Amino acid sequence: MSLRRPRPKGWLSEGSGRKGYGGPREGLAGEPVRAFELIVDLPNRPGELAAAAGAIGKENVNIRAFAILGTGTSDEARFIVDDAEAALAALVSAGYKARRQEVLSVPASNTPGELAALSDKLSRAGVNIEGGFMAASERDGHFEIIFEVADIGAARKALK
Repeated sequence: MSLRRPRPKGWLSEGSGRKGYGGPREGLAGEPVRAFELIVDLPNRPGELAAAAGAIGKENVNIRAFAILGTGTSDEARFIVDDAEAALAALVSAGYKARRQEVLSVPASNTPGELAALSDKLSRAGVNIEGGFMAASERDGHFEIIFEVADIGAARKALK
């Protein structure tokens, strides 16, 4: 009896000499949407995330996604929010060094191979992925994949 799960459609077979995603497939979810992330320098100590998120929340701005990249004594927090301008102003007012950056938010289905398929489309279009993270969404069990890319226009075109 095999304990291995069947590979999703589009994945290369083990006999092909390559492993992983075999190319574009049908069923990618949704149109990419232009969004803005806030990049915030946070000291790496207890309570800093709570304080930054609290500053955003006090302005009645919803945080849809976040990621933290630890770099030692300070961390780089990234927030996707409903109102980037209000959240940025709140963070700066609270004393944080913060900036806004355009990103691409892509609705994606919660299925094996989805990230590989989207990344492959960007790669084939010559778009370099500089960063990214995933966020849960309330819509039909789907997720949002946030891509940080240098050329938003080319990325949107590749993912349409």
